[in-house]
Amino acid sequence: MVGAHAVLKRARLHPQKYPWLTQLLARRPFRIVAIALANKMARIAWAVLAKGGTSGAAARGSLTRLGDGRLRVASVC
Repeated sequence: MVGAHAVLKRARLHPQKYPWLTQLLARRPFRIVAIALANKMARIAWAVLAKGGTSGAAARGSLTRLGDGRLRVASVC
């Protein structure tokens, strides 16, 4: 949820880079859009882990599944 809030704040500053979020923010409250974005990000992370994808964070080895099923993203510098 924290990551979704950060992306939404960036979307407010640069609406041309985030048209989907900008349109959604025009129609729905901030917190509802944050939940929708967090849900979308979680589904993408799950799909990458479940299907063994080789894109984004998983390709750099920074996305791992913890023993209790949670996801952990290590910072990549």
